[in-house]
Amino acid sequence: MDVNTKSLMLCIRAQAAAMRKQQPKTFQSRSGERDIGRGVIVNLASANSFAGLPGKMCYTVSKHADMALTKTAAMDHASEGIRCNAVCPIWVQTPLLDVELQKNLQVQTEIDAIVPIKRAAKCEEVSDAIPFLCSPAASYINGTSLVIDSAITTTIRLH
Repeated sequence: MDVNTKSLMLCIRAQAAAMRKQQPKTFQSRSGERDIGRGVIVNLASANSFAGLPGKMCYTVSKHADMALTKTAAMDHASEGIRCNAVCPIWVQTPLLDVELQKNLQVQTEIDAIVPIKRAAKCEEVSDAIPFLCSPAASYINGTSLVIDSAITTTIRLH
């Protein structure tokens, strides 16, 4: 909880304090000028923020809490012109996943069985969503999550 949740809460608090000092910005769109606020916070949560994960109680609880923090921060800071959203990937091809795959072959079997495109996400497939959420194109998106999971959360998995 300290790593996944307390640290996120402290980061949101610090980011919001810095953003409150900034002047609000505007953007000239096709329909005229609109306010785009003082800043955007994008948290990294998980697709596991929306479901239980057998044997991973602490991780799952912390990721549910991360979404609660994201939603609460969005409400608390909206009037200050600060938006807060989250990206929520499932497995991402990182060195940490590589180590896990070497230690536990069952993880790759699980990815193959669950992920419709039979692979973990590339880092860019997650990180590319962040500039969009920070852009004027997303200026009305606040307090929500962008699940990046190749459709895993669209179905019920029965064993």
